[in-house]
Amino acid sequence: MLVQREDYWARITVNRPRIMNAADMATWKSIGDEVARLSQDPGLRVLFITGTGERAFLAGADLNEFPRILQSRETIKEYIGTVSRACDQLEALDIPVIAEINGAAIGGGLELACACDYRIAVEGSKFGIPSADVGLGLAYADVARIVALAGTMRARELLIFGRTYDATEALAIGLVNEVVPREQLFTRSKELASSLAAKAPLSIRSAKKVLLSVAHPREPYYAEAVESIYAAWDSAEMRQRINKRLKRN
Repeated sequence: MLVQREDYWARITVNRPRIMNAADMATWKSIGDEVARLSQDPGLRVLFITGTGERAFLAGADLNEFPRILQSRETIKEYIGTVSRACDQLEALDIPVIAEINGAAIGGGLELACACDYRIAVEGSKFGIPSADVGLGLAYADVARIVALAGTMRARELLIFGRTYDATEALAIGLVNEVVPREQLFTRSKELASSLAAKAPLSIRSAKKVLLSVAHPREPYYAEAVESIYAAWDSAEMRQRINKRLKRN
């Protein structure tokens, strides 16, 4: 992972281009740790997050470590908790977070993007969550974020039917805020950062905290939903599906 800090902004870049920036647990932990560190920086006004290269923002999970993760319910919980921590910390950060989506945002990549306050995607980007193909369950807050952005109907298309959207479709349904030519991505995000830096930070902080409380009401079925996530991960079917995918690779 690369971290750049300049003036009033910082940028976190997932730097695993050989595997389309697919994230292993160490990557997710690093994101969470870096967000926690940057949250203590009084001069920071805007955070960007992106991926290296032109192929992917973050193309899901690094399946190579899944045989170890799937050894027990405890290691599954550790993995889900690490991913959730990174996304939750991004969403809860007191300053605006902008996702510079430079390519495919698949699986965990879309989860990460949805935890940001604003999403700028390059033309040709792809968005999807093939969780049912792999056999896993998404964390409660991650699903809540997708529903908040795109609505229940589109969330069902993503999670149950495995639909993939291109950048234009993602813009139309609310998954991204704007789509720009690749060469304009960083220029546009810097324009937004300059505008945000001129605003009152305590007002932004308050808005984020209130929005966070509105976005994640706890439903009566919360405990059952959480248990269903672990049950999906801790199943023979998921282990079989992961093994098949790893053999194909």
